[in-house]
Amino acid sequence: MKRNHALLFLSSLLTILVVALVTLLLNAPSKTSEFGSEAFGTDFTLIDQNEQTRTRADFDGKYKLVFFGFTFCPAICPTELQKISEALDILGADAQKVQPLFITVDPERDTPAVLKDFLSNFDDSIVGLTGARAVIDPVIKGYKIYASKVPGGDTENYLMDHSAFIYFLGPQNELIKVFKTDDTAAQMAEEIKAML
Repeated sequence: MKRNHALLFLSSLLTILVVALVTLLLNAPSKTSEFGSEAFGTDFTLIDQNEQTRTRADFDGKYKLVFFGFTFCPAICPTELQKISEALDILGADAQKVQPLFITVDPERDTPAVLKDFLSNFDDSIVGLTGARAVIDPVIKGYKIYASKVPGGDTENYLMDHSAFIYFLGPQNELIKVFKTDDTAAQMAEEIKAML
């Protein structure tokens, strides 16, 4: 009898693990560069750190590094933006072919002025983008980013939980590569250079 219960338990546990693994694999961006030629993401009309209206079409024809985050982020966002800055530095003159974009997941606090101050710590070519929550949310969804306010904070001092991928897109917005947090600036630069 105990053996049947143990087998039933193990079988149920294995089924749950398989379902969870399949769900995770189906929803996680791949790390390969064989993504195809379809446009990735969604059209947008947002405001940059200089209070200029920017659309996705403004960046057509250039390769793009797209990262979603927020300026009050204590660790991941500054680290990833520094990594983008270092990769651009390594690319040298080829960096002019790549437009880095930082799109906020926290538009309530990330005003153009706040973005401008925050981005002054990184490569000058990074364009920060913000807008009303109703405009940002479809962009987050269109780029398959997870973002949610962490419960427990007050209205001013809170954290955001979000995906930390850096998307490398081609000139027609085709997804070429997804860089993860464990990729180094040198690795990024090498892979970007090979695609330019």
